[in-house]
Amino acid sequence: MSLENNLNTDRQIKVGTVKWTAIQSVSTGMAHGVHFVFLKLHNPENYIQQFAPQVQQHLLENGIAISADQLSLDFNELKNLIESYYQRYQQ
Repeated sequence: MSLENNLNTDRQIKVGTVKWTAIQSVSTGMAHGVHFVFLKLHNPENYIQQFAPQVQQHLLENGIAISADQLSLDFNELKNLIESYYQRYQQ
């Protein structure tokens, strides 16, 4: 999960590998001027136990946030790719 603060310094929270079948829903949103794809999980507690309670609460409420900021593709390509794989592998 990639977050940016107001100083434009990257902070990353890594939850590890998430199986496509573990994703409950995919949505988009914006925070601090950055577009994100949010992944809500069927069992988020399997991925967030190592984080502080405040971070856990944020992940439970919003899902895992993924941005294209550090990638070689733009946000729309990222969103379309995630949605395509989600549709293909959801059960």
